This record gives sequence, C-alpha cells and structure tokens, in this order.
Amino acid sequence: MSGAKLLAGLLAAVLAFPLLAVAADPLPLDAQIQGPDKTTWVSRVREAYAAVAEARSRDLLAQEAYTRMRHRPSERGGEKAAILEELTAAKTHLDDAEARLEQVLEEARRAGVPPGWIREATPAAPQPAR
Repeated sequence: MSGAKLLAGLLAAVLAFPLLAVAADPLPLDAQIQGPDKTTWVSRVREAYAAVAEARSRDLLAQEAYTRMRHRPSERGGEKAAILEELTAAKTHLDDAEARLEQVLEEARRAGVPPGWIREATPAAPQPAR
C-alpha cells in the first residue's frame, strides 16, 4: 500500500470517528448537561433524617419501658418478653435508619449534590438548655 493511500485511509478514519461517536450517544445534549435535582435530593435527605429521628424516639421509648420493667418486679412472662422484643426491634430499626441515612448521603456525594443542599435538608441541632 502506498503512503498516499495509507494517509488517505487514516484521514478518512479520523474524520469518520467523531460522527460515529455522536450517532451512538442516545441522550440529547441538554439531558447530558443537567445535574442533580435539588428538590429530589433535599426531600430524600430530609426523609432519611426524619426516619432516624423517629427511630431514635422509638428506641428511647423502648429503653424507658425496659428501665421501668427492671424497677417493677411485677412485670413477668409475656409483658417482659414483649418489652425485650420491642427493645431489640427498636435498636434494629434505629441501626437500619442510620445506615440508610449514611447511604443517602453517600449517594448524594457521588451524584455531585452541592453540600449546601445537604445542609439545607439537615435539621438544626437542638440548643442546650441554660
């Protein structure tokens, strides 16, 4: 093959490559440019924090019931088993909710969600009583 034919073949391949790349891309350009949706992410993070708060509340109530049970020897048998079962279930529920929150925060980080959106969805820490 002569040098001119080889050069012409390479030139044709280089010129055809960008056209093939554009034709293979199924998404329109505006869909490729769009980033994460603020409303969706703020909502997901708020829901995850709300689930953790609810699970903490349930866990606290279960711990209080367990403490009351230990101070009252009258609770035995089925009542005691129900309290212990709720204590275990509440702890499992709290662990699951906290793991889900961490998962949502990691997904947001990987999706490129701006940290300000996460701060907007994060509940304010309670102020200590003076």
